[in-house]
Amino acid sequence: MHGLDLGFVEVLLICATEYWIINVKRFSYKLCGFYLQFLTFLTRMEMGNTPL
Repeated sequence: MHGLDLGFVEVLLICATEYWIINVKRFSYKLCGFYLQFLTFLTRMEMGNTPL
């Protein structure tokens, strides 16, 4: 019984870690997307302000 409990906790930890990593990745992807949009917005503003 003790061995089963240990295995269950191990699997739970692995699943939780993978879930956390996936969520963090998803969040960082979103953050990168927003950052890129912000940068393109800034460059557009710069191009709009400076006469070409």
